[in-house]
Amino acid sequence: MGNTSSATWTNLQLLGNGSVEQATRREPFQRLRDQFAPVTNQSQQYADELARLFELRFEQWASEARSEDPVIRSLLADKIRGCIFGAALGDAVGLATEFLSKEQVLAHYRKEQDWAPGQEGVFCDTHRMGFPRGDWTDDTDQLVLMLHSLLETAGMADSRDFGLKIADWMEHGFAGL
Repeated sequence: MGNTSSATWTNLQLLGNGSVEQATRREPFQRLRDQFAPVTNQSQQYADELARLFELRFEQWASEARSEDPVIRSLLADKIRGCIFGAALGDAVGLATEFLSKEQVLAHYRKEQDWAPGQEGVFCDTHRMGFPRGDWTDDTDQLVLMLHSLLETAGMADSRDFGLKIADWMEHGFAGL
């Protein structure tokens, strides 16, 4: 093993040792996060993918409940966007405590913790080291895949279409995100 892999292995062992204090874990955690977490939001590929996603448009499907009133349609669209953004933000915030016991959360996070996604001071372990600051988890990825499937199938839940999207996501992730 070379120096880099030896140092990486040492840092991983330190993060996996539950008896090591969080303050001691902070520096190795940041080194491992820099090494393993994808850096996406600063690349041209990321910007291009976002631009492509913002340009996507889908045909509206027929619905007896759909209102022709543009104000009502706008309010409904705003509520749907709010649900999607709320789910993604909640997922990103929840990553700070995902898979931790109540005792670990109470011991690590202070009462006045800033829970905004991407804040410093996240619990240092091998689970969180693989996520860039402020990222969401596979829960939001799968929500996005389900919504994309529904949009492409005119609102019909198509398990084959969704399954193919999940399989592609498992193999390749999101192209630019």
